[in-house]
Amino acid sequence: MPTSHTQSCPEKQLSSPLTVVEIKATGVENVFQPNTFKQHFSTGELTQNTYKLLGTKSHIAILDLLPIEQNTLESERQLAEIYQIYYENLPISGAKDVTFENAEKVKSFFLNHYNDTIVIHCRSANRNGAMMALAAFAFDDKNVDQAVSIGKNWGLKGLEDTVRAVINRSLIN
Repeated sequence: MPTSHTQSCPEKQLSSPLTVVEIKATGVENVFQPNTFKQHFSTGELTQNTYKLLGTKSHIAILDLLPIEQNTLESERQLAEIYQIYYENLPISGAKDVTFENAEKVKSFFLNHYNDTIVIHCRSANRNGAMMALAAFAFDDKNVDQAVSIGKNWGLKGLEDTVRAVINRSLIN
């Protein structure tokens, strides 16, 4: 289960919607907004400036897929607390953690924060895309190619073969 550090998104005065341009301006690479009708973003590693920006927005929820030892920021949990941002960490170390179990945890996070602005991040957005591809296959009735396409919209690149292998193994069993 992801590690929760606050109970829900802190109430703040309503703010303007978050944009890809704003996130990129904080030094974050690989920023995706797969559905422009929803405030859901997939990004590479966040910066301190990203947290400052997110702190000015209302109803922000962050799902950090980086294991603590891979994170270059001192403490994302502390930054989230300082800027009153909901934060969870679900460590995805790489291919070995690309599982339906972890995809279910990601899906649950999105369902629990459906009406919030969500930022899911890892180092490059590749792990984000892998989790979203598996979730699309397992919970949204997408076939393998559709799931991979959805994953690519969230940043899937290098883990595509892993995603296909996990899905194909599930079809055999």
